[in-house]
Amino acid sequence: MVRPMSKILSTPAMIAILIVVFICIVFIVAIVNDSSDDIIPSDNLETTVFDEGEITSANDITDAIDIPNVVGMDYDAAMAQLETVDVEVTVKYTYDNLRTNCKTPKDTVVNQSLLGKVEKGNQMILVVAKPAISINNITLDINYVGGVDTTIKYSNNSDKQIAYIYFDVKYYDRMGYPAYCSIKREPNAVLKLTGPVNSNENKEGYWEAVIYNSAAAAIQPQTIEVIFTDGTSQTITNTGLYWHTGDYYGGELHN
Repeated sequence: MVRPMSKILSTPAMIAILIVVFICIVFIVAIVNDSSDDIIPSDNLETTVFDEGEITSANDITDAIDIPNVVGMDYDAAMAQLETVDVEVTVKYTYDNLRTNCKTPKDTVVNQSLLGKVEKGNQMILVVAKPAISINNITLDINYVGGVDTTIKYSNNSDKQIAYIYFDVKYYDRMGYPAYCSIKREPNAVLKLTGPVNSNENKEGYWEAVIYNSAAAAIQPQTIEVIFTDGTSQTITNTGLYWHTGDYYGGELHN
């Protein structure tokens, strides 16, 4: 006679057997899954090949360069500084309120669009203040009654047409002291020129008997105001240059 299973195994023994079987099943499944991860079907395999020549450092990719500050420098000195920088420079000129030497004017950098660390290939806009005119020569001639005739030769260096120029000048005697007019009692005068004076044009202005002083032998422009036909203007201040006749022996001017 066959006995029922429940009669053969007690309940605690049956539970123990079930636990052991469950642990074995879990262990076998884990081994199978781990092995399958190492197997990749050849149809889905993608291979990437790196060329050593293509590998570059971050510094090579973003090669930042240092742009010097050239604001306030004259144009030639500024460009010498920028020659060492690999960046394209575009120059824009301005003719507003420049204060500089009126005979040998300097183009002065007043603004720049790039400064500090920048990447190669960027473009710099350099704003340069350029004197509108330069004085090429001034001559004085004393007429028979002591009137001082004055001629000023000048050039329009700007890219604009000039409508008016006002030369504020001061006269000096042979010793370098102010030459006062015997009528006006002033050594200064404002000489007005009426244009048009075209861009890059050389011209001269002539004024008869500006002052009366037979001892006048030197002249110094104090300021030059240039008014363009577009309504803008520029004031140029002389920094010490003067013109004189052959009989001047005063040395430096005495104001």
